[in-house]
Amino acid sequence: MRTPTTRPRRLWPYVLIGLVIVGAIIAGLTVYGPWRQVEPTASPTSTPEPTETSVDDIEPTGCLGGSDRDAAMVLAAQSAAPRTEAGAADFAASFVRWL
Repeated sequence: MRTPTTRPRRLWPYVLIGLVIVGAIIAGLTVYGPWRQVEPTASPTSTPEPTETSVDDIEPTGCLGGSDRDAAMVLAAQSAAPRTEAGAADFAASFVRWL
């Protein structure tokens, strides 16, 4: 008499299902987790007064260092750039122009 042989169970479907479940848990925690930032729903009751634009609020042009394209231009642009976001963008544009 022969005993019937059974095929061994494959492990990869269980691993795949486990990975899908773990991915769904991570995605759910990312979207609905307790650490996500919630936007405030209340709007301000008064309108802010418009402010005058200062010299630092001008658009960056990348021409701080002059018309040359050498290392002296980069150093001049670095010293002429104001310590603001616009100044940093202007210096970065000057540096890219030098490249």
